[in-house]
Amino acid sequence: MEQPSDVMNLAMAIHLTNCQRTLHLRHAELRKLTDRCHDLTQLMQLDLDGLVGLMTAQDNPEASLPEDRVRIQVLAIHQALQDSRSQKEAIALARQCAHLAIEPVLSGDPQFPQALHDLNTCPALLYVRGSRLPDMLQCYPWVTVIGTRRPTVYGQKVTRKITRGLCQGGAVIVSGLARGIDTLAHQTALKNQGFTVGVIASGHDYDYPPENSGLIAEMAEQGVILSEHPPGVPPVRQNFPARNRLLSGLSKAVAVMEAAQKSGTLITTTYAADQNREVFAVPGSILDQASAGCHQLIRDGAHVLESVDDIFQICGLERQLSWLEPVRQAGTSVKNREISQILQALRIQSLTMDELAAEIAAPAQETIARVALMELQGYLAQSRGRYALTELGDSSI
Repeated sequence: MEQPSDVMNLAMAIHLTNCQRTLHLRHAELRKLTDRCHDLTQLMQLDLDGLVGLMTAQDNPEASLPEDRVRIQVLAIHQALQDSRSQKEAIALARQCAHLAIEPVLSGDPQFPQALHDLNTCPALLYVRGSRLPDMLQCYPWVTVIGTRRPTVYGQKVTRKITRGLCQGGAVIVSGLARGIDTLAHQTALKNQGFTVGVIASGHDYDYPPENSGLIAEMAEQGVILSEHPPGVPPVRQNFPARNRLLSGLSKAVAVMEAAQKSGTLITTTYAADQNREVFAVPGSILDQASAGCHQLIRDGAHVLESVDDIFQICGLERQLSWLEPVRQAGTSVKNREISQILQALRIQSLTMDELAAEIAAPAQETIARVALMELQGYLAQSRGRYALTELGDSSI
């Protein structure tokens, strides 16, 4: 029975990836073919001589190798591609995943993110969900926004502020769809009608983490989700460090919102440094270990990130960004003088109730009453005994 073209295209990609893994081929070895043949059907139909022809093309580094040696190398690939059992298994899996609308993109395709070609470990193909990749490839810069899976109120606030400004400035937000900062970055981008790309460490048939299934569905509709893994690959631990090289490799800059000293986020910044990407870190309180990793990055040479201006300027986009500040709607600003004092006190830091009362020089009971009212109205949020501005509160100053 003839299969729909999209199912067959996905099946061929799955089969190609399975061949790569069966033969233990490095990405660079398979890219000798995928960089030069953009069409999966054409690639699968090549005979041995055709495969050798691609390997010995004049622009191929392998062209200097003796043809007999190339033929031996390609023979194993050709035999694996002809494995009918593997082909049938790939077709069955592709049919099961047809509803996900996964599109494979080979490394030589114009729709493949060119920034990844800087990587020695650039994948030979990507599995893509979402139709907006062509539009995003026209945007600059791509910025990876990452951080802890357990952000403080301060970390949440700066993530919303930085991500919102980046979106309004035309940047593409890249993150890993993980809990915490990643999730918040994607949500903020979508809320502000910005472009956002999620990079996952499994096949697209796994929603991970499970509580992000709604966000994943929204990303597939309004954003883009990328994976180097075919359907059927679970989100196992060893896949995440490799995923992180793509997080940094896709972007011009990597921005860390909040990270502790031993945060896994620092794996991505290590990749970024090796890939000659710009690394930014948001400073936090010296009294809060939640920002210790960011402070270490700054000591190691990362750019201090205080506003989106910092990123745009380093990326070569000198522009006046004052217009990016949220437009205040009529009736939004809080005019009460005492409440305005609280907003100003929390503008750049989170405070305990006692610290806040001391900062605004007001009696504790009055401060408690004001803060309780502002929290109910949505201007403040409390975490671990410390109060910080919400997005509404921040835009009301």
